[in-house]
Amino acid sequence: MRKILTIIIFSLLMTSCMVYTPQQASIPLLTHKGETEIAAALQIDPLAQLQGNLDIAYAITDHVAAQVFGSIGGNSHALEGKVGYYLPMKYHMVAEGYLGGGYGSHRLYEDVDSLGQYHHTFNAANTPLFVQLNYGFADLTWANIDVAFGIKGGLLNYESSETRNNVTEQAQGTYGLVEPQFVLRLGPQNAKLQFQAGYCHIFVPAEDPALNYVPFSCSLGLNFQFDTRRKGRH
Repeated sequence: MRKILTIIIFSLLMTSCMVYTPQQASIPLLTHKGETEIAAALQIDPLAQLQGNLDIAYAITDHVAAQVFGSIGGNSHALEGKVGYYLPMKYHMVAEGYLGGGYGSHRLYEDVDSLGQYHHTFNAANTPLFVQLNYGFADLTWANIDVAFGIKGGLLNYESSETRNNVTEQAQGTYGLVEPQFVLRLGPQNAKLQFQAGYCHIFVPAEDPALNYVPFSCSLGLNFQFDTRRKGRH
C-alpha cells in the first residue's frame, strides 16, 4: 500500500510544472573580518532532480557580511544576494541575520508532433524577497563540527506562461514564503564535508492551484574557509 501511494504522489508531481524550487540558504557562521567561505554542492529533491549550488560569503567588517548564491540544473536556474549582520559569541556560538533577494526561472518544452500535434511550453519566473536568521555552533570538538539552523521567510513574486496546442494561459501572484534549513559540516577547518536539508512552504490560496513547488530538498558538498587563522574561530 505504501508503495502504491508513493507511486501516485510521484506521478502527480511529475505531471506538474514546477514554478519554484527551494534554494538552500547559506549558513556560513562567520566570525571575523576578512573571512571568506565558499561552498559547492549537489542538491537533490524528491523528484530526483539534480542541481548544482555555489555559495560565496564574505565578512566585510567584524560584524557585516555579504553573500552571493547561484544554482543551475535541468530546466531551472537561480541567483540570490544577501547582506547582513553576524555576531560571534562564547562557546563557539554564532548568530546571523540577512536581508536578501533574488531571481529564478524554470522552463519546460515538450513536443509530440507527427500527427500527435501536442506542443507544450512552460516558462516561469520568480523574485523572492526575504529575511534570513541563522544560529549555530562553529568548530566544535576535534572534528571541527559546524551545526546550525536557519530560517528564511518573506515574499515570492512569480509569473508564468503556459502554452498547450497553441492555447496560452498566464498567471502571476505574490505569496508568503518560509524555508527552515539545517546544516552539518565536519572535517579540517579549511575544507569540510557539508550536508544540508531544507523544507519549503509557500502560502498559496486554495483557489490558486497553478503554483507548484518542491517542498523538500537536501544537498551534499564541500565547504572551504579562508583567512580563518588570522584570528581563529571562536
